[in-house]
Amino acid sequence: MLVKKIIVSGGENIKAALNKLHAVDPKGLIVLAKKDDADQDLPKEAKDRILTIQSTREGLEVGLDVMIPACQFHDNLKMLEMKAMVPSHCMAQISGRGGEIVKGIEAETGCTIRNSKLPLPNSDEVCVKVLHENLEGMKRAIMKITDLVNERKSQQAICRYNPMVFEDGEYGNTGSWQDANWYRTEMKAGRLTIHDWQPRGGRRKPMQQQQERFYASGGYGATGPMNRPGFQPIRGGPGIGSHVGYEEW
Repeated sequence: MLVKKIIVSGGENIKAALNKLHAVDPKGLIVLAKKDDADQDLPKEAKDRILTIQSTREGLEVGLDVMIPACQFHDNLKMLEMKAMVPSHCMAQISGRGGEIVKGIEAETGCTIRNSKLPLPNSDEVCVKVLHENLEGMKRAIMKITDLVNERKSQQAICRYNPMVFEDGEYGNTGSWQDANWYRTEMKAGRLTIHDWQPRGGRRKPMQQQQERFYASGGYGATGPMNRPGFQPIRGGPGIGSHVGYEEW
């Protein structure tokens, strides 16, 4: 559903965003992942998809102008909502001591920022949800988060989130679309409370072995060699998803 809402017929939303993006950054990309990091097709049954805007800082703002509204799939939603995937080692950079940094962003932009206590399934990435009632405020908040993530994202290799098929609650409330919808339904029915965010059975599921990767250094759209053992360059991106397999419109 999220994929269909983003793409529309023939990729019109992404093409419209790219037309505006290329006016300020001819090399900019908007990417919707089709494959995982092992170059395997993402399962059609997986309920999450990953969108990346890879561009200059100005290009990212232009891309967000189109893609934030396109990612809203509840027409009567009072608040805009975006979910960023942030490497777990960058979370302290966003929150600050005692939450002072994230509270400052909320006060300055008028947004609400919430991060999941658990990483996304089988990954070292954390879902950070941003809520705002208007587009400009949402963009300002996302840009500030992105700036903070870019300061540290290349310092440590991570296992990135690859959308996968899993049972409801299997990994706990990770903030994925599948988890968020299921937990919301269960709490509304009174079967769960806000305190029931741990994986079903009470134990965190061990991560399946997969290749770790470093994010590229240098900020927006950065790529290129880093002198680290085992480094494999990947697209730099703004921190809202960056996968090797993609559709380019």
